[in-house]
Amino acid sequence: MPEQKKAVVPRLRFPEFRNAGPWEVKRLGDMCDMQAGSFIKASEIRLVPEAGLNPCYGGNGLRGYTKSFTHIGRFPLIGRQGAYSGNVQLAQGRFHATEHAVVVTPKQSTNIDFLFFLLIRGELSRLATGQAQPGLSVASLNSVSIPFPALPEQQKIADCLSSLDELIELQAKKLEALKAHKKGLMQQLFPREGETTPRLRFPEFRDAGPWEVKRLGEVACEFSDGDWIESKDQSPDGIRLIQTGNIGLGKFIDNTEKARFISEETFERLSCSEVFPGDLLISRLPDPAGRCCLIPNIGKRMITAVDCTIVRFDLKQAHPYFCLSYCQTDQYFKEVAARSAGSTRTRISRQNLADVRVPLPTLPEQQKIADCLSSLDELIELQAKKLEALKAHKKGLMQQLFPQEIDL
Repeated sequence: MPEQKKAVVPRLRFPEFRNAGPWEVKRLGDMCDMQAGSFIKASEIRLVPEAGLNPCYGGNGLRGYTKSFTHIGRFPLIGRQGAYSGNVQLAQGRFHATEHAVVVTPKQSTNIDFLFFLLIRGELSRLATGQAQPGLSVASLNSVSIPFPALPEQQKIADCLSSLDELIELQAKKLEALKAHKKGLMQQLFPREGETTPRLRFPEFRDAGPWEVKRLGEVACEFSDGDWIESKDQSPDGIRLIQTGNIGLGKFIDNTEKARFISEETFERLSCSEVFPGDLLISRLPDPAGRCCLIPNIGKRMITAVDCTIVRFDLKQAHPYFCLSYCQTDQYFKEVAARSAGSTRTRISRQNLADVRVPLPTLPEQQKIADCLSSLDELIELQAKKLEALKAHKKGLMQQLFPQEIDL
């Protein structure tokens, strides 16, 4: 029998367990039975829950719902194939586990929730073998050495982290509710397709008359594409190159760690077009084509790549944030998709993008709508930061509540 590893202690313990002694390192196979689930045909899995159907779990979570079931109870599941090898989830009730999920059943007195968090902390994906299609075997899981405390301490840790998970879930629901509220509000603040008056107007504009529909190119004092910048023209620092990856759905994504630059000399030599804070930047590439953001002030001069279109608004006609908001509506993306038709990459041309129609009220009404939606965006961003802070707090807490010596 292999020599047992030494006992270990976490950096953070609840007061009542500080003198409880070290955790005991045991092999996972001695503590749990692990067995892959059962194959099920894709045709037998439905995407929508119905009476009489059970959740069906694969290696990466819920796949859908099916009539059959393999387990009843509460079990950690470990993904065992492909990109999701080592992914850990918790299933409960009556469910079907597919062959891509390993069902973990404790043999000894072990708190299920504690075991779930412990397996996550173990980062089991490191055990996966194979290049094209990584895999995780039950045999390799059985040999994993993991430290366990006594059952009362397991319960305390599980209660703490479960409470955090409940709080995270609550904050995530609040975030989704804010996003849904904004989407519903936008559907009322902008006219429906074929109409020129929205269903909802602020009191002071109810008698202001119909909106005017203009082409996107008409409300811009500049409408141009970015520059072709080859790898050899890039520099470690200098003028920031904004790319399609920086353009989210109405949001600028500042992935600083992947930032690219060109020098002042290259900027002059290539006669690049500079972009400025407040410009609307639109991606002409898919996923989806037409997504856009307003350029923020990032403290550097900026240019943009060839697959991005720069829209600098005529402020006497259009409020940038109002136009940004409209360019997040289903109606806008529907028109962009129609104008992208025929291209193998569903790329939209600059000219077709310029022809996209934008419904415009008077500038004061644009300002009012922009103020309303920007306030909502601020609430959404604040809620998103709160959610990320909770997730980071949980991650840091897990690093301290479990010993560092989790040896795979």
